[in-house]
Amino acid sequence: MPELSIHLRETFNDDALVIRVNGVERRRLDGVTTRLLLGYAEIVGEELAAGPNLVEIELQSKGRSASVQIDGSQDADVVAAAVAEAIDAMQRDAAAARRTP
Repeated sequence: MPELSIHLRETFNDDALVIRVNGVERRRLDGVTTRLLLGYAEIVGEELAAGPNLVEIELQSKGRSASVQIDGSQDADVVAAAVAEAIDAMQRDAAAARRTP
């Protein structure tokens, strides 16, 4: 099975995060915090089935989520970039919600 590396990068601060693949909870992380020196919070590896996969990342502590449909047979770098963009968009939405009164 192909493996997906999920890179949790900037703006995490003691967050609770759930990762699901095809509707099945694969990982629950508490206290996810970006280490400023590294610019990373966590790197999580998850196995994917060949073919279509729905990867969902829920940022429970901020009430946000992101999902991306990816093909397990695609190049790993393409898949990782798609997931990273979904996470970045989720983080931007959470930041914007904090600024809105």
